[in-house]
Amino acid sequence: ESRGLLLEDIKDWCDEGKKPHPKFRGLRNCTILVTTRGTAGDNTVPFPAFPKNSHEVILRELESRATVHRSRRLDKQMIAESVGRMVEPCRVVVSGPDSFNQAARKLLEECDFATSSQLTVLSA
Repeated sequence: ESRGLLLEDIKDWCDEGKKPHPKFRGLRNCTILVTTRGTAGDNTVPFPAFPKNSHEVILRELESRATVHRSRRLDKQMIAESVGRMVEPCRVVVSGPDSFNQAARKLLEECDFATSSQLTVLSA
């Protein structure tokens, strides 16, 4: 849920990616995987300045601009569908815990995606 802070930026980047430009900017295709908080009784908010549940409002707005998966694990089918929608040249940005980033890289390689030149990995 701490990634909820980026949702407003992601929404703006998706909007920017839909506009015609001489050079593409923003996100043309966006897939977001959302997981819930680990402990059911945990009511602490990591960023008190970010209004509680406002990420849900932004996620609903994003659903018309991006593919949003709730509580679904990354798999080869999801990667293959995403790669199939990409327009060349493209760049994939992956951001998550190290184990997620490693799994995403492996799945991209299995789908013959050029990870050495078209992948950016951001550690969370």
